Amino acid sequence: MEKNVRGKGFLVTGGAMGMGKRVAERFARDGARVVIWDMNKDALEKTEAEFKGRGYDVTTYTVDVSDREAVYAAGEEAGLAGVVGALLAARGATLAVAESCTGGLLGERLTRVPGASAFFLGGIIAYQNRLKTEWLEVAPELLAETGAVSPAVARAMAEGVRTRCGATTNGWERRRRSRSSL
Repeated sequence: MEKNVRGKGFLVTGGAMGMGKRVAERFARDGARVVIWDMNKDALEKTEAEFKGRGYDVTTYTVDVSDREAVYAAGEEAGLAGVVGALLAARGATLAVAESCTGGLLGERLTRVPGASAFFLGGIIAYQNRLKTEWLEVAPELLAETGAVSPAVARAMAEGVRTRCGATTNGWERRRRSRSSL
């Protein structure tokens, strides 16, 4: 593990299959709390069962394909950003995002949530590798070894933005401790 992610929270969009699933699995395997959002309900259910069977700390949300903003959680419909924001705010945690291929889409969605400043600090869009190394402290060797689109680079970008922006993950850590004390 290049950086310690144990007890920290990560959101993985499109995490039920392919590269997204590999990224989610790597974070979960390393002890992180992972929230997976995907439109493919069948693949998401299969991934959730697989991950929980391995003892990973994972929560999943299915996006209604007729409304790409809709997420179903606990029987209520809410936008993904609203669900994430409510979870973070309830735990006193803050979030910063590092984006590349999404070009700022995630940050834009988060800032649509009323009161987002209570949980969202900001983000960095680092499309070119030079910015990944300069702004997010992703090792050039890691980029050369694994490529810009890899679980290892995604993890390094997430850690880099969390550190640079001062986002906290103690809300997730408190939840993990309270569960283990039951």
